[in-house]
Amino acid sequence: MDDKLGPRYRRTKAGRAQFREQTVPLSRPARNLLLMIDESHTGAQWVQLVQGSSAADLSQLISMRFVAALDSPIPAEDARRQTLNEALQRWGYDELSKFLTAEVRERFGLLRGYGMILKIEGCSGLDELRAVAVKFVESVQKSHGSDPAARLCRQLGAN
Repeated sequence: MDDKLGPRYRRTKAGRAQFREQTVPLSRPARNLLLMIDESHTGAQWVQLVQGSSAADLSQLISMRFVAALDSPIPAEDARRQTLNEALQRWGYDELSKFLTAEVRERFGLLRGYGMILKIEGCSGLDELRAVAVKFVESVQKSHGSDPAARLCRQLGAN
């Protein structure tokens, strides 16, 4: 195979967990790409082979550390524990906003979660949104307990 098409990728521990538990909402093409990707083809070849997938889907999987290049060291989340604040650094504004909004609605409902959704929508930058995410985890812990809060932290990438 032609190395000019880019590196070959493998699923990470986080990618395998995402595949099993589907904790982070991914588009159908990104999920299919995560399902299929292995060392047999380059990332660019997988994007061509998986119908509907794009380079943006591959970039998302890389940024979420669900896949890693074969020649890269073991991703940080596979090697050591990662705090919630460290995990939130990997999220982009749009991804985090969509994720938090969906989780607030699921966990608190539209009426009970209305205030938190307003806070999410009122954020003017990524740092503010990350702070709201931390407050959301705290409110989940207060309302639902430690186990649901821990699951939410794992969904956000902390371990």
